[in-house]
Amino acid sequence: MSGEAPEKRLRPGSRLILQDSRGVPFEVVVERVDEGTILVDASDAPVASGEPVVVEHRVSGDARYRARAQLDVDPAQGVRLLPIERWERDNQRSYVRVRTYGLEVSVTRPLEELEREPRRRPKPARYPMLDVSAGGAAIRAEPRFELGEEVVCNFELPGECCFALPARVVRVDAPRGGRQRGTVGVEFLGLDENHRAALLRWVFREQTKRRRAR
Repeated sequence: MSGEAPEKRLRPGSRLILQDSRGVPFEVVVERVDEGTILVDASDAPVASGEPVVVEHRVSGDARYRARAQLDVDPAQGVRLLPIERWERDNQRSYVRVRTYGLEVSVTRPLEELEREPRRRPKPARYPMLDVSAGGAAIRAEPRFELGEEVVCNFELPGECCFALPARVVRVDAPRGGRQRGTVGVEFLGLDENHRAALLRWVFREQTKRRRAR
């Protein structure tokens, strides 16, 4: 990380993804970093003192970093993360996805829009959203999109703001079983930290809500 230890890049408000021993991810917010010890706000996280976790720290414009750590829950000081191994750099940029139910996304194709006169431009097509993460989404759509095509996805997540995110088509699956629509996967482009944090927040809340409903 440009010669600097990952924990040196952590600041109050930084967001980390923890995975417990079952591989269930949840998000926590850094409150303070002090001599290798990371204090986090994990008041809503299903954690127990002494539990080992995998910590993921995603650095904008760089990569993802991982380390194993142990949780120390102190009633007076809060939740501390005690790293038990060195951070490792992981160039793969994967994000936890959650299924979306009843949500839609409207997709515009900028190149198609530019080629038409304003009065002849069609309304943005709306499609069911299948899942979403802080890195992209999957939608149910006709296979008219091309790999590498750039689009703009407009959608709203309950409890969060409306999103209008540039994206690139990275997967096009043909319809199956007599369906007219297949699955189209998009990767969000150029997300700022506010949008990424909002997406992570929503995914974390949905995971927590669904776990508690089981």
